[in-house]
Amino acid sequence: MRFESLILERFGMFEGASLDFGGGGLHVVYGANEAGKSTALAAISDLLFGIDERTPFNFRFDYGKLRIGAKLVNSNGARLEFKRRKARAGTLVSLSLPETTLPDGALTPFVGAVDRDQFQFMFGLDQERLRSGGKQMLDPHGNFAHALFAAGTGLESVNTVLGELDEEIKALGSLLDRRSKGEIWSAIDRFTAAITSKKADMIIPDHYLAAESARDDAIASRLKVDERLKELRARRNFLERGRRVAPILAALRTLRNNLNEFVGVPDLP
Repeated sequence: MRFESLILERFGMFEGASLDFGGGGLHVVYGANEAGKSTALAAISDLLFGIDERTPFNFRFDYGKLRIGAKLVNSNGARLEFKRRKARAGTLVSLSLPETTLPDGALTPFVGAVDRDQFQFMFGLDQERLRSGGKQMLDPHGNFAHALFAAGTGLESVNTVLGELDEEIKALGSLLDRRSKGEIWSAIDRFTAAITSKKADMIIPDHYLAAESARDDAIASRLKVDERLKELRARRNFLERGRRVAPILAALRTLRNNLNEFVGVPDLP
């Protein structure tokens, strides 16, 4: 956006004054102290974003008579000629007379999403704002740097992204405060429990060697038991066979004794 002219119709000390910025290039507005340079700078902000409800620039003209005008051209070549008046609604009006109300969004193609603070930080710096801005730039907790970056690059979502990051940090929790009970402390608890479980389940080399030695001793003992069991089973089988044969031997002994009664009797064919 570029100003082709600034019209101070009735604002502060000015009446019927205008500044011509035609022809492009750099324009320098200079003047003695109290010549109205700061008033003209304030008029630009009020022109683009509305005259403050309790503006201090009504000392010569009543609120209802305040008028600031301009001719603007944006990067697409679109032009707008308009005035800003002090009112509760319909503050944008045509530059020509009689005044006709312009839609509230008439300035959107020219100022975009930039608000008053961003515009003043980027394009409306006076000595006081330069000093204040320098202090804010040194303040790591201030929003000036965010607004400056967003205004300069057109990235409106910087503060939104930073807000989302802050919320994510809060969800994660603080390493300095366990009471925050964030996700990071849940992960730490799981990690600590895993380490404890690992230590409990871990086999110490000495314990492993002792267990291996005990296993070898148990195997040797089992081999001895197996050998002894084999001997006992053989003995049991022998006794078992003797137990089964004993009645038969007794019967044979009885029969032999009975045959003794027939000694001398000839054998039959």
